[in-house]
Amino acid sequence: MRLRQNQRKYSRFGRRIWPSASFFRVRLNAAKITLMFSMIGVIVLSVMDYRNQQFTQKIKTIIVDATLPLVDLSVDVTHTVTHNIRDLLSPYKKYERQLHEKDETIQFWKLEVQRLRNEMHVLQELLNYKKDLKVSALTSQMFIPQGYQGRHKGFLDVGIKSGIQKDSVVISAHGLVGKVIAVGQKTAEVMLLSHPLSSVPVYVERTNAVGVIKGDVRQGVLLEYILTDQLEDGDRLLTSGQGGVFPRGINVAVIEKKSAGTKIHLIHAMDATLFVYVLSSLSETMVEHVHQ
Repeated sequence: MRLRQNQRKYSRFGRRIWPSASFFRVRLNAAKITLMFSMIGVIVLSVMDYRNQQFTQKIKTIIVDATLPLVDLSVDVTHTVTHNIRDLLSPYKKYERQLHEKDETIQFWKLEVQRLRNEMHVLQELLNYKKDLKVSALTSQMFIPQGYQGRHKGFLDVGIKSGIQKDSVVISAHGLVGKVIAVGQKTAEVMLLSHPLSSVPVYVERTNAVGVIKGDVRQGVLLEYILTDQLEDGDRLLTSGQGGVFPRGINVAVIEKKSAGTKIHLIHAMDATLFVYVLSSLSETMVEHVHQ
């Protein structure tokens, strides 16, 4: 019990934060006795002859000397209480300042987020932005027969039972592959970009010049409606979205321009076996992924 009382007298830093109860008890008893004698002195002075100036002055001196410790006690107690309260509150003031700084930081970032959100809405309106469409995507394996019609068609191992539809867009991890032209129960036929009947509206990423990539039996693909002078080596051709079949922004081909002439290289690999995505509709997120 005594150990617990002693622990209460000291702070966690080992410094005494409050006088003991016995200290106040002794000081208060002394104050009571002093006050009692002071009252007795006042009564004595009231019944004595005030013409005896020396005696009266002596009594006053005694009373002042007796009450002075009481005043000192009150000042001492007030100073001790004030000092201890300041020590107790100083950590909380520090925490209060830290919380205030954190609150200001949070308010700043809230305003910054709101500003960026408003700016995003303005840009979306200017760009006529639309939210991502629901996409029905299915991973499939496409087989391209060697020598079959110049490798202008491919076949998927999925069909109607898997949700594949005619005109579904077929892409690889690199870019556009083609579109579905016929669907069976468990298989589907894909027309590749090199097919003579294939026609894909495109634009040049660097200049926004628009044209059409068409399939060609001898050269693979041809670029129409864009002059060779408008192209530079390394230009990328992306789907323009015109016609509503192929969504805008899918990689299609890269231009190779040298002194010998200009060539168009398709993005996707023409392997005999190719893993592809078959899409009924394409979201902007998927377009961005393919674009990269």
